[in-house]
Amino acid sequence: MEENMKLQPIFTVRGNDLPRREIYKRLKNLWLKENNSTNRKLALLLGVTPQVASTYGTGTDGRTPPWSTILTLCHQLGYQIVLRPNEIKIEKSLVEIL
Repeated sequence: MEENMKLQPIFTVRGNDLPRREIYKRLKNLWLKENNSTNRKLALLLGVTPQVASTYGTGTDGRTPPWSTILTLCHQLGYQIVLRPNEIKIEKSLVEIL
């Protein structure tokens, strides 16, 4: 029975959460690089303080970035998050957003 658990997709196992902090961190770095910008400008875009924009990625204050923040970055970058039972991908969106 233990072998069956290993074959189960990681995101379909009860208690496994999606790695919002990692997703945010990657999108944040992409946004900063593509916009040649600062953490302060990112914070303004997200409607949070610069400290919160930083700690969303590190988790030092226990905060986890909300999906609204992640989706804002996806929209700004033209990226999408593809969820599959065994993986998460962050990739350029093929659909034009109105």
